[in-house]
Amino acid sequence: MEKTYQKGFAGWMKESVLLIKPNLAVLLIFEFFYTIIGHGIIFGFGKWLMNYVIQSAGFTFVEGGNILKIIANPLCLATGILIAVVYAFYTVIEFTALISTYQASRVGQTVTLWGLTKTSVKKAALVFIPRNWLFFPYMFILLPLFSFGGMSNFFDSFSIPEFITDFIAEKPVLSALVIALSIALFVLVVFLTFLPHFFTLEEDAFIPSAKRSFALVRGKLIKTIGYFAGSAAISYILTTLLILPVAFLASFVTGLPAVKTLFNSIVNSDLLVLIGSPQTAAATATVIVVSAFISIIALLISIINAPLLYALLTSAFFRLCAEKDVDITDDIPESLKMNPKDPSRRGIKIAALCVFLLCFLGYRSISLGNKLLRGGFGNFGRIQVAAHRGASATTPDNTRASLQKAIDIGADYVEIDVVETKDGVLIISHDLDLNRKCGIDRKIGEMTYDELKDLDIGSHFSPEFSGERFMTLDEAIDMCDGKIKMNIELKPAPTDQQFVEKAVKIFQNHNFYDKGFYASLNLDTLKAVEKIDPRINTCLDTFVAAGEIELCEVDIYSIEATFLTDDLLDNIHDYEKTCWVWTVNDENNMDAVMDHPIEGIVTDDPAKAMEMSKEKNVSRGEYMQTILFNAMVDII
Repeated sequence: MEKTYQKGFAGWMKESVLLIKPNLAVLLIFEFFYTIIGHGIIFGFGKWLMNYVIQSAGFTFVEGGNILKIIANPLCLATGILIAVVYAFYTVIEFTALISTYQASRVGQTVTLWGLTKTSVKKAALVFIPRNWLFFPYMFILLPLFSFGGMSNFFDSFSIPEFITDFIAEKPVLSALVIALSIALFVLVVFLTFLPHFFTLEEDAFIPSAKRSFALVRGKLIKTIGYFAGSAAISYILTTLLILPVAFLASFVTGLPAVKTLFNSIVNSDLLVLIGSPQTAAATATVIVVSAFISIIALLISIINAPLLYALLTSAFFRLCAEKDVDITDDIPESLKMNPKDPSRRGIKIAALCVFLLCFLGYRSISLGNKLLRGGFGNFGRIQVAAHRGASATTPDNTRASLQKAIDIGADYVEIDVVETKDGVLIISHDLDLNRKCGIDRKIGEMTYDELKDLDIGSHFSPEFSGERFMTLDEAIDMCDGKIKMNIELKPAPTDQQFVEKAVKIFQNHNFYDKGFYASLNLDTLKAVEKIDPRINTCLDTFVAAGEIELCEVDIYSIEATFLTDDLLDNIHDYEKTCWVWTVNDENNMDAVMDHPIEGIVTDDPAKAMEMSKEKNVSRGEYMQTILFNAMVDII
């Protein structure tokens, strides 16, 4: 089909609108049901099934110590792969539906909802052909790496935990490799931008579609990056414009005296309404109405985001095809075409959609209102700050200098690591070997304390710390007692002899019960501590947290920041336990984490964290605002 395309940004935008306009109603209805079914059934069932299988395999929850066992379990692994395949297939349904619709709009064809659904499912089913297996790493690895704007409701993006980025940043060669790899992968993603279009419209297999996308982008890389970035920018601007009224309304409502009174009067209650007070009833109704409004806005963003982005990218696709004389079929599948003889039954469809929408909003409003009224009964005060391995950003970690710096800064806690020497002395060290600090290729557990005590562990950081030596746990506690509390991580090793027993004895000798706690990545180590002396508080450090982790028999949870969620925090607080978050150094991440009523934060930058903690001092009303804002993310 011959067509002249207008040049410039305005032409691109106009053509994108022309792709959306003819079938806008069908697109919105499709996206509405796609979103609701995806999150209400597909995603929800997948999450339930994975938890059920994990528990059937004998695991109540997923944490750092058992994740490898769970992955190695054949049933858990097979279930995880099955769920991932179903999620990927459901994602492909969305982009085949959108691209097929825009192709129909391009040739002046109106589509039906049922026809669109049949067509997209049929086209998406092609991913199960063996030669298309590369679709799965493409969906799971490449696209989420760069927060690709056209992603579905399931695969948006993922963030790399700070402890990994910090580890990479400490090694210049590794940092350079990661940067080079990131650039290469980004360029690869850009070259594959139009793979879904060739797959959908030409029904090519993955490899031919990838080759045709490469050929289309070749020589037009900068322009394609512009389309790519422009689509994401337009989506961001639109989302921001829709969120602004929600932010204003949430701030206004949570600041109302009656609502403040309501929030502050509830004490760990599951009741939706406190009986007897008209003011309380009015405040409760206000909260639920605002919840409904937020649900509508969030649903609206979710519905329009993918169609808008794919309209922009599809318009760019047709423009580039025209520029490079690439022939694209004008044939529309028969299943997609509207039969003029079929009655539209528009009134019935609209009525059914309204009923579905009302049920959804009712459910969302009540659940969100209940969450607000329960109020996240955690810490509503200044968040405690633990200096990670001492003030390790400015001093060598786990040394006298780092502990003293943490004390001088005024941190609430110092986080240190404990390992055992060959002759049974507990010393302060994060590493189990001497490579990083001393340049010696030996393990601490294979050396006696006498062999270790005079080694220089400060010069690797800076010459000014050349006098630093290993401290024993006794010496560290003596130094900190009465000056700063301690988060003491026990790091067991195969060579240990009665490691836990010795640690408990030291704790008891110093009568340190109200001054610190023992933490570990190893749950069995914490169970051993509890068995010997239940008075000692224990903390599970974990870089992954899923399932019913709140049932773990510890007093404190230290969660890697990327796994912190409102639901997880609520569950931990419901069991009257406390939650810390580690290791948060980036200021933006620190700000986001401190918007939650957590009890503590572990950081390499305790000075910045102390400053922000004093400013935050999270109040109940401020947390309600956070819940309102996060409600949008829950749906989107």
